Amino acid sequence: MLHIIKPKKMIIVITSILCLSSCFAQKTSDQNNEQPIITRGAYTKLESVNQLIIGDQKFKIGQTINQDTIDKSNIILKGDFFEINLGELLGFEENNIQIGWNNRNRLIYVSTTNKNTKTINGIGIGSSKKEVIDILGTAYLSTSNRLRYQNIDFELQGMVLYFVNDKVNRIIIFAGI
Repeated sequence: MLHIIKPKKMIIVITSILCLSSCFAQKTSDQNNEQPIITRGAYTKLESVNQLIIGDQKFKIGQTINQDTIDKSNIILKGDFFEINLGELLGFEENNIQIGWNNRNRLIYVSTTNKNTKTINGIGIGSSKKEVIDILGTAYLSTSNRLRYQNIDFELQGMVLYFVNDKVNRIIIFAGI
């Protein structure tokens, strides 16, 4: 659920976007109260879920945010991320792209509806659900309008794809740290 509050800086409160564990995932449902299907053991290669290419920019979870971006921060991401409270994260929003970073200036969140978005596997805004499944395989968590892929080799990192009419309309990459 996304709440937008507009004091001096725009504050975006994001709750229940993603789940940290299958325990929480089983309690989380989509807007239509559909119970998600959890596929235990469905883990995806890290490089398939932790980076996005948007136009000529590459975003990779864990990368250091440059000082120019930090200086342009225009949002504060606040609330329960991945079912745990990480406090406030500085962020930047532009061209249908939101990014957030932790207190070590490491990228931990990207959400986009930008039509120039692609994964390293070629999945982008407008890709079909069938194409996504053919490329990435079985999702860890799935509903009729959402697929979540993740990797826990080192730390929880993942990707959530949202669908409208079986076409990708939003991609989120995240680190559950």
